[in-house]
Amino acid sequence: MENINPSEATEYEIARYLGEAPAGFTVSDQIAAQRISICNQCPEKVETLGVDKCNVCNCIIKLKTKLTYTKCPIDKW
Repeated sequence: MENINPSEATEYEIARYLGEAPAGFTVSDQIAAQRISICNQCPEKVETLGVDKCNVCNCIIKLKTKLTYTKCPIDKW
């Protein structure tokens, strides 16, 4: 049985989910990168099984920062 890296599996699922998102559901790569940059500096960012998550809302940062109708739970973006 092949070992599956949870981080790689999550990356695949995020890419698949975002690729299937309807128009207007996601922000530009530039906006997502700005949001990720803010999250990377936040003390609430934690890593779980190789995946960056928010310790406040428990979201997967790479996914949440790409979605149009989301916001930081502590109003950083």
